[in-house]
Amino acid sequence: MKRYPAIVALIFSCATVADYGPYKATFISAYDGDTMTLLLNLAPGLYRETKVRLGSVDTPEIRSNCDHEKQLAIAARDFVRSALSAATSISVTIHGIGKYGRWLSTLDVDGQSLSAMLLDRGLARPWTGRREGWC
Repeated sequence: MKRYPAIVALIFSCATVADYGPYKATFISAYDGDTMTLLLNLAPGLYRETKVRLGSVDTPEIRSNCDHEKQLAIAARDFVRSALSAATSISVTIHGIGKYGRWLSTLDVDGQSLSAMLLDRGLARPWTGRREGWC
């Protein structure tokens, strides 16, 4: 696996102006339902391990003070881990940089939107621009 940080920085330097991708990706890990680490295949032989965040949904927070929200967060994370681990194809489109410094993106898992899958299961809500509690 080759890594070229300067080239990748150049590729994404205008990420807030236009969308980039879709890129094929390999799942590495998921912190919660909307934040995961992926290995992006940017070009033949050019890979980048990076954290991405689903830009269109909000999922419960693992570090919540509310036990109900923590349980929902674990369920969302476990669903994402299962779906991405079992996927035969993961496609990522980058839309910009979020307020936490992660790439805001959309993910398609075997041709289905991961955001829609989370919404359908009640494990996410549409992102409105501000965080709301789950308790």
